[in-house]
Parts: sequence; C-alpha cells; structure tokens
Amino acid sequence: MTTRTDESLDDYEERFQLSYKRARCTLDPKSLKFLLLKGIPEDLLDTLHFFAGGYIYQLPYDDIKTLLETILGQPEREVGEVNL
Repeated sequence: MTTRTDESLDDYEERFQLSYKRARCTLDPKSLKFLLLKGIPEDLLDTLHFFAGGYIYQLPYDDIKTLLETILGQPEREVGEVNL
C-alpha cells in the first residue's frame, strides 16, 4: 500500500488504518510500522524525520501514530494568518 499521487498524508494514514481493520489480522507493531512507513514517499519521510527529531524509523509504532495525529491534526492556516 502506497500513497496515491494526489493523496494527502492524512488520507493515506486513514486508508492504512481502515485497510488494516478490514483485513482482520493481527500484526506486531514493528511490522505495522514498516508497512505504514513503506508507503510514504521519501520527501514526506524527510519531513517526518524533522518532526520526530531524528529518524522516524527508530520510534515505536504508537509514537509514530501519535506524531502523525499531532502533525495532521493541526489546522491549515490561510497565508498571512496569525494565530494569537
């Protein structure tokens, strides 16, 4: 499973979670982490490394999910908008 060309990281993560739930199988967290990160393009992985404070591969699966939720949960702002 990989991101589609016009798919946001948020949509990919949601599709990944839904596909995993539908599969009705259980994978260990290490395998889940590998599958999730394998589908993310390299340029987005560089951004995730930045937010993770190092290589995102070193984080446990639950921490990666939390990081994605934190990043993706931030509302997008209009250009020039200041959040006070």
